[in-house]
Amino acid sequence: MAINDIGKWLAFDRYLSKRILDLPLEQQDYARAVIGEQQLRWQELFGAFSGAFRDRSSAAVAVISSRVRGRVGENSPSMGKKPGAGISVQAPYPLLEQASFLEQLAFVKESPWQALAILVRRTRHLIAMEGELRAEDEDQQLRELFSDVRFAPVLAEVSVALENLTWLSEMNSSLQDFQQSSVQMLTSAKLVWDSEVAAIGKTSVAAAEKLAVSVSEHTEEIATNKKAFDDMVAGATEQIKAARKQATENGILQGANTLWSNKAFWHGFRFWFGLFALFGLLGVGLYWAADAGPNFLSKLPKKADGELPYATVALMIACLVAAGWALRFLGRFVTENMTLQADAAQREVMIQTYLALVGDEKALMEQTDRTLILNAIFRPLPGHQSEDVAPPTLLDIVKSASGKG
Repeated sequence: MAINDIGKWLAFDRYLSKRILDLPLEQQDYARAVIGEQQLRWQELFGAFSGAFRDRSSAAVAVISSRVRGRVGENSPSMGKKPGAGISVQAPYPLLEQASFLEQLAFVKESPWQALAILVRRTRHLIAMEGELRAEDEDQQLRELFSDVRFAPVLAEVSVALENLTWLSEMNSSLQDFQQSSVQMLTSAKLVWDSEVAAIGKTSVAAAEKLAVSVSEHTEEIATNKKAFDDMVAGATEQIKAARKQATENGILQGANTLWSNKAFWHGFRFWFGLFALFGLLGVGLYWAADAGPNFLSKLPKKADGELPYATVALMIACLVAAGWALRFLGRFVTENMTLQADAAQREVMIQTYLALVGDEKALMEQTDRTLILNAIFRPLPGHQSEDVAPPTLLDIVKSASGKG
């Protein structure tokens, strides 16, 4: 990000920041010309944007153009007199003047993503159409634009840069004022010094030395303020880099974050559903065994000596084993969903923590840290690692006991 690029951003942002023009009374013709040219100026500006965007993002640019130009067409700028000898032109949108208009069109063609980000910041109240009916497909196209990995980092970088530039511009102005006042003070001090030396000669040596000390102190104060200003510029630059990296990583990991959030919800739903089903089946089975079990056993066919036939006993054992395996399957379903829900929630928290660390310029994230965290986030699911071993089944135990496993 070169200083020249930032200067162009700031120039385009200032060009779109004028909603009120204060002019002297003799420039009424110019004011009327500005009012009459607004629709044409906005049409030419969005024509440059349309020429710069010819991919899938052009649909979102067309939505922005339609909404902004619609407001421009509905609300013509108003002109009124100011207190005193002057006039004022006002509009609920940026007033585009002829001066430097061609330079701004060239900037749109040269840096379309940065120009679009600045335009969105300055016309977001027009794009939002608050209090009005909006088409759902248009809102969807805008959402896709704001989640585009090409636009989201640029919007964050431009926003942070322009906010810091405004602050730095104010600090620079204050520093320049301080420097000018210091120079004036030094100049006046030198004049006083010269006049005192010329007036009293050698007797003013002590006063001259005291004045020289005062001049030296003011010089050191100027140097200290300049160093503080340079440190603030360096800190603002680090914040811009951190915000840009965070926006880039957020755009990359947005799909993964949404996926793990959905998985955490649905695995939690399946866990509670399976748990209630498991306890429900157990409750129903125990109630049936206590209430109807003795009656059922009394009706089973018996041999002459009153004992149950082996076939009946074998059938009952088979039914109990089947019921046990069904409960085992349901229990494993509950356990797996509980594990997967906890794993998905943990991955979601790790993504949010990683994005927060990336956005903190003091965290000093390195490439090795990024690789370590991403490996942890995208590790294999529980039960899919090579070291995971499933518990033995009844058939495995039988085979092992018989020596065939």
